Amino acid sequence: MAHGPTEESALSNIKEAVQLWTDTTKEFRVPEWYIDDLWQCVGSKLKAQGIDANDIDQAIKDCRKI
Repeated sequence: MAHGPTEESALSNIKEAVQLWTDTTKEFRVPEWYIDDLWQCVGSKLKAQGIDANDIDQAIKDCRKI
């Protein structure tokens, strides 16, 4: 999910993935099922893309605005 040809594309994909995850956890009302796996996957993908903590902070802030 987090892949993209550019950093901007990868961040956009992360934002979309976080939003989809949020919608799913709201629907099933059990976010504990997803949190550990989601962050492990996201962290690995971001690190592989060379995205740093500042980019992650910005992506989270942007998703919270949705």
